[in-house]
Amino acid sequence: MMLQVGLGYGPRALRPLQTQPAQGLFLVVASDDEAVAVKANALTIEVAPPSPHAGTYSLDLADLARGPVCLAPPAIRDAAGVLEGEPGLWAHDAARGAATITRQWLAGGTVVPDATGLSFAPVATDAAQDIVLAETVRQNGAETGSLSAPFTLPALPEPARLAVAPDARLALVVDPAGTAEVRIIEPAAHAGSYTIPAAALKDGPLWLVPARVMGTAKVGSQLGVLYRGLPVSDAEAGPVSVQGQWQRDGLPIPGATKETYGVAATDAGCRIGFLETATDSHGTRRQLSNEIAIGGTS
Repeated sequence: MMLQVGLGYGPRALRPLQTQPAQGLFLVVASDDEAVAVKANALTIEVAPPSPHAGTYSLDLADLARGPVCLAPPAIRDAAGVLEGEPGLWAHDAARGAATITRQWLAGGTVVPDATGLSFAPVATDAAQDIVLAETVRQNGAETGSLSAPFTLPALPEPARLAVAPDARLALVVDPAGTAEVRIIEPAAHAGSYTIPAAALKDGPLWLVPARVMGTAKVGSQLGVLYRGLPVSDAEAGPVSVQGQWQRDGLPIPGATKETYGVAATDAGCRIGFLETATDSHGTRRQLSNEIAIGGTS
């Protein structure tokens, strides 16, 4: 939100010309009466709910005379795997001319290319790094910047593993209904209890958790596997082989088997996902990750 403060006000109540400005619009503040000379050194600005910036702010007019002033920095919140930026609260002197605002996401202190909007979809390489949203307001040669508090993505989980004593033996405990409970403690991405039909293991591995993919849904960007899926198998079936394959609208993308994928022009308007195939001596089962709907180039 931007507060545009004119110099033609006096020591009387100010009223907003737009009571509920949309995100990114200027909030123009004017006096109820005709303009008079400035008779104060500071302003107290009150922002009412439901604005996320609801509260009272003190604005020093000497600071305002030097350029745009940040009253509250931007913030970051996690919205189901996509980071959403909450714009900061800014004020500038309308008499100094128009003000412009730009934004930039940073990961680990490094600028993320093309990440200049209010949303950011992290990929696997962003894990365990501090994510920051920077805002810069420019007006008539003056420039002021503000940074959000860092948002730290969790480290990528290691493949699930089970440590036992050298002489220990493990077995699934199957109830009379023929189901078994599997509890995963680590890694955190897979933590939880899962109930499986034990007899189904005779036909091949079962998937407990699908893979998770993330990335910016536009041509020219990169998608990545945030974490792989987790299969469970019958120990008597021997080792499990797991293969991954990117898909476009349910069809395999030739040569796309790595954990990152560059979105091509042919992907526009399609849904991209990562299909995993687990195979042991008993059989094969497949599991598809979440899918990302790809837009255009902008």
